[in-house]
Amino acid sequence: MTQTSGDATRRSTSRPTSRPTSTNAAAGSDEQVNHLGTWLSQGRSWLALFWADLRLAWAFTYVRHGVWGMLLVAVAAMTPAFLPPDLWVLDRFGLQWLEDGASLILSTGLILGGVALLLHAWLRLRPTPDRPTAPTSAWVLWSLPILLAPPLFSRDAYSYAAQGLIVDRGMDPYTTAPISVPGAFADNVDSMWLFTAAPYGPLALQMQHAVVDATFGNAYVAAVAMRLPALLAVAVLAIVLPKLAARLGRSEAAARWLGVLNPLVLLHLVGGAHNDAVMIALVAVGLLLALDRHIVWASLTIAAAAGFKQTAIFALIAVAALATRQVWGAGHTFIQYLRESAKVGLVSFLGFAGLTMLSGLGWGWLHNLSVPMQLRSMLAPPTFLGTIGEFVLAQLGAEGAAANAVPFLQSIGAVVAVLGIGYLYLVVAPKHPIGASTGAFALFVVCGPVVQPWYVLPVLALLGATSASRRWVQAAVWLTIGLVGYSAFDVALANGAPVVGVVIVGYALYRLMRSRTDLVDAPLGPEPAAAGGSPAVAGARAQAE
Repeated sequence: MTQTSGDATRRSTSRPTSRPTSTNAAAGSDEQVNHLGTWLSQGRSWLALFWADLRLAWAFTYVRHGVWGMLLVAVAAMTPAFLPPDLWVLDRFGLQWLEDGASLILSTGLILGGVALLLHAWLRLRPTPDRPTAPTSAWVLWSLPILLAPPLFSRDAYSYAAQGLIVDRGMDPYTTAPISVPGAFADNVDSMWLFTAAPYGPLALQMQHAVVDATFGNAYVAAVAMRLPALLAVAVLAIVLPKLAARLGRSEAAARWLGVLNPLVLLHLVGGAHNDAVMIALVAVGLLLALDRHIVWASLTIAAAAGFKQTAIFALIAVAALATRQVWGAGHTFIQYLRESAKVGLVSFLGFAGLTMLSGLGWGWLHNLSVPMQLRSMLAPPTFLGTIGEFVLAQLGAEGAAANAVPFLQSIGAVVAVLGIGYLYLVVAPKHPIGASTGAFALFVVCGPVVQPWYVLPVLALLGATSASRRWVQAAVWLTIGLVGYSAFDVALANGAPVVGVVIVGYALYRLMRSRTDLVDAPLGPEPAAAGGSPAVAGARAQAE
């Protein structure tokens, strides 16, 4: 009897325990289903908003003009300016006729006409106090025509593909050149870079490795697919840059227009598939995190950006200054500023070192930083002035001095850059953190030995989000116009049609000068509706100027 009673007691006490367990499991399952339903509902909402934004963007006449311009570029892209010699795509689709004769002249004219149409559309969409710009998704519409086009305005993407294959085969990309992977990958690389190892950060190389793996080792497809990370990066930039501008009390429309819809973004970051796109997007994210007082995450994000392109470290100037303000207030001392700078620098360095270790590629890029200097870049002021000096001295018979003219002026440029960036860090950054970082990026471009059109995009992106100065905006617009014209004329030269380039670029500039009051000189806006005259917004603006 006792045993039976005990068993009954144990059975009676065990039953209530089993029921809640089953109920809890069912509740947990229901909660997971509810979460999944919420995510799906949010996803549908985001897709609906995105589709509505696309339709709104398409309603803008000049957005459609930009689409037609990019379509012209895509249609005519199978030319020697964009393709490696003897590429299989030309044979496969019977496009050899595009490589010479009247068809080459025609395709060159179509590319230049398309670029001019895109530039004109962008200028016409300039936001003013009484006219908004196009929605953010306009950049998506402008990108669609060139998604499957070959890499545009540069053959760097073919080098990226070869470097990705080098990593895939377990070789050291910092000591191994593309010539070491003979075949289609090496054949597509520009001869200038065929014997040079990679100068890029470890994250860029692992990204290239992932793209090569995903494209099953097809050299041309891998080069085109390098556009996918660039597209994702521009998408991030399109989201973050207006938020950064709003956080600083600036116009979101102006930031979107100058930093996202800019023709240089479409032609070089998306079209050329450059690593710089990921770096710029991560820099914008890092600065937004710093403004929101997430200094550690901001420092780590900038470290990740430097893993794609090392110039991202200039953004640490702003992060350090913002960290000092947050800890010590606006009245901090110089020692406190240096102390917080050291903390930010240490966190970022440890983050970069950790990412480097995880990548398995090491620090070999330090030895390859001079690789881009093999190119004599006439866009770089020190190199341009040195080349003029070299010519003059050679004409005067001073051969020894002529040989040293370019290196000498490049050295002067380096000294000016170091002193200028030091001044920005020590004097300007405590008062204007993000303005100081923008200036550091600009000094690096102006004083550097090599300049490519896409090198200026970090400056334009940050300038659009931080500055409302009419003078600076005018300078940015003219810089964009000049570099777009340079890129277009470079295509004409590469295709052996300089006369076509002179005619089309010259005519476009003539029309532009006639309409410069509306297209270039108009004030940028509109200002944020919530800005008003609040002290918070005034303080945010002080950080940006």
